[in-house]
Amino acid sequence: MNSIDLAFTPPSEKGIPIEALIPPDCKDLAWMQAVDWELVERRVAERFAQIGQPKDAPLPTRLAVSLAIFNYKTGHLPEDAPHAWSEMPMYQFLSGATHYKMELPCDPTVYCRWRKHFGEAELEALIDSLGVVPRARYKHTIRHESVSLEEGFGRLQEGILRQIKKMEEKSRNPKPSKRKKSSKPKKTATKPQTPKAPEMQPFLPGFPQDND
Repeated sequence: MNSIDLAFTPPSEKGIPIEALIPPDCKDLAWMQAVDWELVERRVAERFAQIGQPKDAPLPTRLAVSLAIFNYKTGHLPEDAPHAWSEMPMYQFLSGATHYKMELPCDPTVYCRWRKHFGEAELEALIDSLGVVPRARYKHTIRHESVSLEEGFGRLQEGILRQIKKMEEKSRNPKPSKRKKSSKPKKTATKPQTPKAPEMQPFLPGFPQDND
């Protein structure tokens, strides 16, 4: 896949270009561009050749696997993926979308049936075989909240502005480089020891004294 231009592009009649919503310092961009979709299409076709096509769950392979990768990476449940679609434009880019959409381009129940037909273990093995997708460390659910189109765009714009502000602050106030601690032990100054004076024995009359 060719690298995308991260510069802002004015909205067209189709909507906002998806690359305009990707932060320049996005850590997920590298592995998303490394996904071999030809390999994914071939593996999915081989699986369906064994078990048959999902007649009640027609879904484009790239969209279905992108949603599955979202579940795999973030730890969200399958039924949560459609609700997070509007707030995570990176996964719209992963699915091959060129313009941002507020709503998932499929029925959420169709995606859940597609997963069930494909097989949870087989789907996890497919994603593992790609070797590029970071795995989730925990599982949780997200709260679905209905928002208007304007409010959704406002949230995305606020998030991008926050990231830009952080980058500007880092450039203005770079952190000073820490000096490496020397592994050599520090030399400690030793005080010279003064010799002790010999002990004097008391003189007692009538007793012989030892002469050294």
